[in-house]
Amino acid sequence: MIDVFYAPREKVADTETALKTILSKYYGIENAVISRNEHGKPFLETGEPFFSVSHTQELFFVAVAPFPVGLDAEPKNRKVEFLSICKKYPFFTPIPTATKEFLKAWTGFESAVKYLGGSLALDGKKLQKDDARFHFLEFEIKEHFLCVCTGEPSEVRWIGF
Repeated sequence: MIDVFYAPREKVADTETALKTILSKYYGIENAVISRNEHGKPFLETGEPFFSVSHTQELFFVAVAPFPVGLDAEPKNRKVEFLSICKKYPFFTPIPTATKEFLKAWTGFESAVKYLGGSLALDGKKLQKDDARFHFLEFEIKEHFLCVCTGEPSEVRWIGF
């Protein structure tokens, strides 16, 4: 089971405080020590649970699971010139024809990068959408596309905080 926590962005002081609050309140982990890998992905020094963070101007999301997880969210109304981005990465094959189609695919792409703990520069050109390592869970919530990437099929429980 993957827990996805969400809140309006203005209710979240900062990422580390939100993570520590969630880990304490929902998992009984007091005084969590959060570090970052060489690509900036936060992780818990003690290992489990694993988590991934994403935020937009409006919303803040955290996915927490007993296994590695990646999460990304994008507002549906985001403006982006996507054709040049798609041409750089084989993940976008076939190339989306509309911005919303691209944004939905982008959340999968970025959630896979986060799942791997890597970076767009390092891993982006190696990722394929149909890679058997990835299991994507796609959602639309509050005018956002959201994707959770894991290495195994799972279900999501939504928790507002």
